[in-house]
Amino acid sequence: MMRVVVDANVLVSAIINPVGVPAQVLDQVFAGACEPLVSDAILAEYTRVLQHPRLRLPPHLVERMLQYFRRFSLPVPAAQPPYRCSDADDTKFLAAALAGDAAVLITGNTRHFPKQVPGLRILTPAEFMAGGSAR
Repeated sequence: MMRVVVDANVLVSAIINPVGVPAQVLDQVFAGACEPLVSDAILAEYTRVLQHPRLRLPPHLVERMLQYFRRFSLPVPAAQPPYRCSDADDTKFLAAALAGDAAVLITGNTRHFPKQVPGLRILTPAEFMAGGSAR
């Protein structure tokens, strides 16, 4: 089964637009088509972002999503990747992808990540749903 790391921005977009492409990505994850990886730092980021008052996301949807990722994701240890992200907050996602041997990191902000990471495809939700064309 393909291992993936899903950036928090994909979760937010999926809740805001439940029929959009990010929601389709999560449908694939929830259906078991791929195995999500998380670290403690990613779970903390999901919680912080999804519960941010400015977003006003429905609490029941936020809690359901957080419960899913806590329960059904493969935990990976914290690590420091040998690559840098232009946004340091995104390093946790890259670190988890590399530590967990993920095939894909799915993010709405591909520009924050290195252009190439051997063995890892960094894709937008649309690229992932289209079959995974790498940048």
